[in-house]
Amino acid sequence: MATAKNQRQIEVYRAITMLKRGRPADVIRMVAPLLDQDANDPAFKRAVHRDLKSLMHSNQIGVDYYTPAGELIPPGEEEGHQNVRVEYYLLTHMDQEITGYQRFSELGGDMIAKPVLNSVIKFNEHLNEVPVNTYRISLEMRTGFFIHMWMAKEDRPVKLIIARTSKEMSQKSARESVLEKLDTRSAVLLLPNKAVSRLKVEDMTGHCEIDFTKKQEEVLLNDHNSHNGTFKAYGDDVKKTFMNFYINDQTMDGNYQNLLWGEISEPMTLDVPSLIKAGNSLIFLDSV
Repeated sequence: MATAKNQRQIEVYRAITMLKRGRPADVIRMVAPLLDQDANDPAFKRAVHRDLKSLMHSNQIGVDYYTPAGELIPPGEEEGHQNVRVEYYLLTHMDQEITGYQRFSELGGDMIAKPVLNSVIKFNEHLNEVPVNTYRISLEMRTGFFIHMWMAKEDRPVKLIIARTSKEMSQKSARESVLEKLDTRSAVLLLPNKAVSRLKVEDMTGHCEIDFTKKQEEVLLNDHNSHNGTFKAYGDDVKKTFMNFYINDQTMDGNYQNLLWGEISEPMTLDVPSLIKAGNSLIFLDSV
């Protein structure tokens, strides 16, 4: 029994090192398949919660507490709040860590969202370092180079508005205007690609939007009358084609031999996995 407990604690710590920051549910989803456990088993959930608290008390990981609206609670005041959300994070060499979002930002990307979605949506440089029961969205930052974001399926609904980075969106006043208009379940993803349409703050439209609805496995795609169009790839095995392209560092264009591209003229339901283009910027959607 002690050996099983020690192994579980090792995997829990490894999960935090991969996630950098995550909720207990994220850790449970990542650790359960590694230990051949049911992620919905109450006893296993309790054990992982105990492991996280033990790691926190031994100063190997840190903890933050948030209100249901996503506001950070000052240390020591969490007992005065109800329905507190807990996030654990890696303490060791935190000042040396380059997070997925930092890399996303370095490459010219940006995200504008209310606090609750800032903690729901996570970024990673590595395609496979995501827990199970999540949506994975691979964003092409430059030709053939991707940053991967993910979110738990239980966190739906989430709407992503895709638009182009711009000097305007780097200004505090413009970002505040966007935040005022955004609802709590929507985020603006800004990509450094001139073929992607800019965000129009007055009606909160950009190039396109991807809507992860509350319905099981239903994802909606809608073009925002973009200048260069939004396209969906059709082929026998879109995921295999994308993975071969990704692994082999190839350049995928509209003439890629295994794919046909269809322009989106009205809102449509996407299969998962799906490969789309906003202008000429690739976005791959998958579930794990």
